[in-house]
Amino acid sequence: MNASFLIDKHSCASFRTLELCCTMDLVEEDPSSVTCATADWTLLYEDLEKLFDDNVEVERKKCQLYKERIILPSDASAQEAQTQQRKDCEGLNMSYRIAENIEDQHRILSSKAMDDTETPFLVKSFLELLEQEVEALKTRNKVLEGSLKNIQAQVEIESAASLKYDRRATPASSRLNAGRIHSKGWFDQCENFALIVAQDMKDQSDILEAHQVPLLATLPTAEVIVQNVSSHKEPIYNNDERAPIPSSFIKPSTPLFRRSVDNLALGDKATIVQQGDVIREWNVHLDEKVKIEVCTEDLCQILQQHIEVYQSLMEKHMMLCQHISQMRAQGTNAEISTNQDTLLQREWGTMEKTLKYREPCPETLKHMAGTCLKSQKRQLEMKVKAQAVIAAREKSRDKVQILESVICQVNDRDSTVWNTKWEAFRKRLDALENEIQVEQQRRKLVDKDSVSKEAQPLTNQPDNQSKTYQLRSRVDALEKRERLLIGQLQVALETVGWKEKQMRLQTELFETRIPNEELQVAEERHDTDQKDWNQAEIALKRARRSIGKLQMKPEALRSEQDVAEAGYGDALEENLLLREKEKKLKLLREAMIKVRQVFLKAENCRACKTASAHYAMNRDLFARKRKEMKRREYKEKKLKEKKTRLHSQVTMLQMKLDHQKKKRDQQQRRKKRIAAQGTIDKKMSALESDFQALKYEVAPLKRLLHDKTTSEARVVEDQEELLQILQAQNLALRVASAHESTCKAGTKLTCEQCKVFHLVNILMLCLTEKQVDAPELEHYNMQFSNMEQMENYKAQLRRLRQRLVQHGMSFKSSVNDYDSNCTTVRCPNSRLQCEEQHYVVGHELEEKSLSRSNEMQNKEYIMVVKDARLLELELENESLRHKYTRLQRKNRCGACFASQRSFGDQRDSKDAPKKYRRAKGVGSKDERSPWSAHERLELEDVATKVRKVIERLHAENKKLKKAAADQASVSPERVDSMRQKLRVQNNTRELEAQLQQLRHESSELRIDKHKLQQQLCAKTPLPSLPKSENSLELQLKEKDRQLLQSEQELAELRNQVLQLKLQVARNASADDDASIKHKQQQRLNELQRRVLKLKDENTKLINELAAFEAICT
Repeated sequence: MNASFLIDKHSCASFRTLELCCTMDLVEEDPSSVTCATADWTLLYEDLEKLFDDNVEVERKKCQLYKERIILPSDASAQEAQTQQRKDCEGLNMSYRIAENIEDQHRILSSKAMDDTETPFLVKSFLELLEQEVEALKTRNKVLEGSLKNIQAQVEIESAASLKYDRRATPASSRLNAGRIHSKGWFDQCENFALIVAQDMKDQSDILEAHQVPLLATLPTAEVIVQNVSSHKEPIYNNDERAPIPSSFIKPSTPLFRRSVDNLALGDKATIVQQGDVIREWNVHLDEKVKIEVCTEDLCQILQQHIEVYQSLMEKHMMLCQHISQMRAQGTNAEISTNQDTLLQREWGTMEKTLKYREPCPETLKHMAGTCLKSQKRQLEMKVKAQAVIAAREKSRDKVQILESVICQVNDRDSTVWNTKWEAFRKRLDALENEIQVEQQRRKLVDKDSVSKEAQPLTNQPDNQSKTYQLRSRVDALEKRERLLIGQLQVALETVGWKEKQMRLQTELFETRIPNEELQVAEERHDTDQKDWNQAEIALKRARRSIGKLQMKPEALRSEQDVAEAGYGDALEENLLLREKEKKLKLLREAMIKVRQVFLKAENCRACKTASAHYAMNRDLFARKRKEMKRREYKEKKLKEKKTRLHSQVTMLQMKLDHQKKKRDQQQRRKKRIAAQGTIDKKMSALESDFQALKYEVAPLKRLLHDKTTSEARVVEDQEELLQILQAQNLALRVASAHESTCKAGTKLTCEQCKVFHLVNILMLCLTEKQVDAPELEHYNMQFSNMEQMENYKAQLRRLRQRLVQHGMSFKSSVNDYDSNCTTVRCPNSRLQCEEQHYVVGHELEEKSLSRSNEMQNKEYIMVVKDARLLELELENESLRHKYTRLQRKNRCGACFASQRSFGDQRDSKDAPKKYRRAKGVGSKDERSPWSAHERLELEDVATKVRKVIERLHAENKKLKKAAADQASVSPERVDSMRQKLRVQNNTRELEAQLQQLRHESSELRIDKHKLQQQLCAKTPLPSLPKSENSLELQLKEKDRQLLQSEQELAELRNQVLQLKLQVARNASADDDASIKHKQQQRLNELQRRVLKLKDENTKLINELAAFEAICT
């Protein structure tokens, strides 16, 4: 038995190593061979089941034989009999344990076969070996069955005679010892081969662990295998305990190490992508190998199970051989011994066949040696590949580090370039400031010289007079240049603000890296500004050269030089102003776009929040309704139980209730008549009071309508006057255009000036009228929209009142039932109507809230559009003003130039040009000083307007944020509370009086009920009859019907009263409303027509102005 256990463990280890090696070789040679065929497995399972059944039958027969053997007499002593019994018991226990192990393994195999639909394909050599072993076992079983039959026949003969078996047992024992020696030699060979394979696998695992690729970490190392082998060599004396399979052979495969390549740089993309593809392919191959390892582990487990089954069969065979030998030892008859010898010879022949079958172990060892050589070659190839992969990974790491350093350098260079550009711009501004200071010092010196020279007496020499004129012209030029430099400085300070914002920009640049696109845009802008500065500097240099040349010319050309300098300065100023305006317009447009984006985002967030709030509210409402339904159903059940109890009481008192019910019916009818008359009177009085209140409400509405009609009439009259004014202006324009052809050539300039002034005045009037009309029209539109909303609200209130009147009685009856907890059964229609009413009210409130939110959104959008339109109109107005100033300057310059020419032709004496120059100098100073001040004031006005617009936008933003926060703060609980308050306010007014009446009636009914119950209890009960029960049920049903009919009649009466009231109100207000609406529509149509006419005239005027400007330019 110990030898058999050793064979089991060593065979497990050897088959494990053989299987791993063979599977690795086959997978590397042909990966397609790892596909399972389920048919082979099903055949194997069937064979194992058959073997299991045969073994069970053999064991059963064995037990019978042992029992018969114990009964038979024997020549042995009592001690031998006891020892024999112990051995037999141990053999039986072992057989039972083996059978249990086989059953467990069979269950495991069947579960695996059911779970794994696609099992891996076994190696062909192992399958063939297993099939041959199964066939051999079948033949052995057949032989054993035959031997058992013979033994059963001979047992009867042994009872009569038994002979000694010492002489004849020696050859059988020698043969068995020879078989054991042969099996030990075969085991030693397997052990040596397992040690060789373990050493190879240890080397391979060390190599792969060095390269961080744990492919074969699941395989057992050499030390583990050696320990297992040494443990197998030790004898096992406890037959009851079976040694388990070591855990190293059933180790799950660990996941592969995969290198993640996430942080790659942007440069050299092609090489990095190629390297990543190579690494991915390598990882895929490694994953496939890991899967193959998992498959091999499963195969090893299955093979171990088959080997265990085979070994259990071998053990049974050995047990049978021992039992037969014992039977022969106790036998006495020679004939029995001869027959047993023949049987042993037959069994020995079968054993020899099996040994011959197991002899080709050296061939398998050769095959395993060849596979080991192949695996060593593959290991070397794997080493080379692993080294190449490691080198590639190191190269990729180096490249990634280089690319990251390059990116950091590029970012640093971009920041340094940006800083250098800003420093250059700052230096230019400093240079401009220094130039201004130098020119101011020069001006001070010139002023001092002029003051000192003015203090000196002037001579009448012509040379001194010419010098004074030269000095005055230079002073004027210096003043102009100073103004230009001051304007440039103001523009630079307004646009950049370098003195205040330099530190902020530097901190922002270091904190946030500007994207490449923004850098490019900024560089382009900077380049354009640089070009403009260069062009301006070139133009200034050219002007200075021209001034130097012209100073050498005679005095006649100096006046022309002054005019040219003035025109040049105006052109530069106009260019600067245009650039400033363009920049301001861009900034304003960007600000408007940002504001609109923020507004749209806020609207979207608000819509999402409202939707989520509505969803939560609806969900809470449905949950509460369900809870209420459950409560009501529970209460209804209780009421039904009470009803059954009352019915049981009523059956006992039927005979006496007949007479008392008649009296009670008469009393109730009288009370109902009296109560109905009182309730009708009260309702009529309430309706009359409501009617009077509505009349009081109608009176102020009529007054409001009258006021609105009068105000609209006034507006129409004002607009008619405006139309007359515009018509007169059109006539004047036509007359002026007709009169232009008759004007003379000398008076063309004056006519053009008059036209320009006239057109500008007309445009200003049109703009003022538009600015005045826009708020009025908005006000009227708001009034009309409010009127429409009020009409809609009135219609909705009428509908709600009608619905409340229709469902009023049912709702009241349900409330009274809930409060009083009467024993009577509720009407199911009342509950449904109440729920319907609640749902309708909630749905209408939701619709109102949604409509109002949509209206608010539309109004906010309209306000934004109007603000944008006003900004555009203001900018257009400013552009028209600047055009007007340009035209004035051009006209002045043209007039001066013409007057100079006329004076040059008529100049005969020397005093005339002097006077002209004096007059010109005085006039130029007086005219230029207010012009510059006026320009500054205009610029300041523009800046203040822009600031106001920005402040307004900020205020609107704050309002929107506050509104969004308020809406977000609104919780569903708060909304529910508001809804409950509204419901309570709508229902309490109508239900207070009716609740009091119903409570009074319910108290009276309770008193009557108690009295009747007391009277009935005092009297003796009588037996009930089925006829009286039916009659009482019919009477109850009739009363319920009567109550429903009375409720319906009351509801119909209320509906009729409300309809009459509505008809009266409609007849009273229909005539007034129809006439007012008709007039309003007519006026609106007229106003729209006039607005369209005014727009057409405006377009015509704008086209004429554009044509006039083109002619002037």
